[in-house]
Amino acid sequence: DWSTLLLVREISEFYTTCLGGGSNVLGSTDRSYSDFVAFEREAQQNTAYAQFWKDTLAGAPLLELRTDQLREHGARHPAAQLDIRIRHGFGNELNEFAREQAISPLAILMGAWGLVLTRWSGQKEVVIGTSTNTRLQTGFETIFGRLARNVAVCVKTADVGNVEDYLRQVQSSIDQAYGHQTLPFEPLTDEVSRESSLGRHPLFQTHINLNSRPQGNGQSVPHNEFVVTEVYVATTSTRLDLALTLHLDENGLTGSIEYAKDLYNRETVVAIAGHFCVALDAMMTDSHAKLDEVSLIDESERQRIMHSFNDTASSLPQEALIHQLIETQARQSHLASAG
Repeated sequence: DWSTLLLVREISEFYTTCLGGGSNVLGSTDRSYSDFVAFEREAQQNTAYAQFWKDTLAGAPLLELRTDQLREHGARHPAAQLDIRIRHGFGNELNEFAREQAISPLAILMGAWGLVLTRWSGQKEVVIGTSTNTRLQTGFETIFGRLARNVAVCVKTADVGNVEDYLRQVQSSIDQAYGHQTLPFEPLTDEVSRESSLGRHPLFQTHINLNSRPQGNGQSVPHNEFVVTEVYVATTSTRLDLALTLHLDENGLTGSIEYAKDLYNRETVVAIAGHFCVALDAMMTDSHAKLDEVSLIDESERQRIMHSFNDTASSLPQEALIHQLIETQARQSHLASAG
């Protein structure tokens, strides 16, 4: 996204200059991508940062969600996407709640996502990946290239009091991960004592990403001569089980869940998405509620579970007694095996 915005801006400046008959010289940058590579190599020598990631990831469990199909040992899975949308105006509600709690919107969304995954898996801890923009921290704002970096955040639901305490704990974990993001932890994979598999990402199996600019948002250049529109191309494979991408603006919260379709049926992902939305609403409605008491099901699902699924009543003939009904059935199917 960042490189795309840089490209749009430079095309705009170049086009405007050419229309005005001026020289088409674009401003030079003080740094190049090779400087970023050198920066990363130097960061890998920071032993304190390396120790942080080793301590954080050592012993952290793999996500053990129950899959609909058996997990194969391939390195990647065929991917599918499920679009999600939360009501109009939810973006403002989320930002207001974040201000009240003095935490980031990402912490709230990651907290809800982590709660759903721990409930579904039965685990008390889940490692969630998220992307960070290292440009602002390292002074590489004006160069092209993929400078985004993944960090791992450990979300724990054990021994947590209420929702407010839980979200602050999630925020603290995010802050610690961001504080050590200058060191790419991928090279430390072999040093972290975790189970490895070709069919799984070695550090996390789920990811969440929050963008403030929605997909497909047309970018209009200042002179209004043309509009550059971002075209979203869905990926066809994934190494993760579930990846949640969200886009927040004043109109609401939209996004998608990318999932390994050889592991999960679409109906399962629909249910997970629904529980995420319900958990998000519940935590924002009552931040003093005990975390263990936060419900993941809405009223319609509760009624379906309690009443529709248990609606097994049936009418029986009233003109005969029970032993007479058994005798009648036996005469009609006397050759059938007793069950």
